[in-house]
Amino acid sequence: MSLQKHEKNTDFVWHDTKGPFRIITESQAESWNQNGGFLLEQVIPQSTLDELIADIDPMEVKTNEFLRTVKDKRQFIARADEITFALHVVKRSKIARQFAKSELFADLCFDLLGPDCRLYWDQAVYKKPYCLEEFP
Repeated sequence: MSLQKHEKNTDFVWHDTKGPFRIITESQAESWNQNGGFLLEQVIPQSTLDELIADIDPMEVKTNEFLRTVKDKRQFIARADEITFALHVVKRSKIARQFAKSELFADLCFDLLGPDCRLYWDQAVYKKPYCLEEFP
């Protein structure tokens, strides 16, 4: 299958990931190379997830409240009570910042993107049940 590049995409080239891997399996690497993703299960302790949720949920509530005040209750692809994007979470949450800097993410970045990568954008995406439109 040949993909047509966007006109502003002048130099991106997909490179398959190759081992040795720090955290992913050969099967996950193959799925990444063929499909662009895989499910990484049971690597984040529930206590960490609970802390993140408790810290990030209030940010999402504020984002949703803001969206309810704008025209058509939407901004870009965010829609009040359907899908929200709380931006720059690591700037506002010590817990999220520690999580983003964790060995888990460093190892994932190394395995999937190589030794020269950096996380420069973060957001919490909440897709609510019964969303009227598909995720963009």
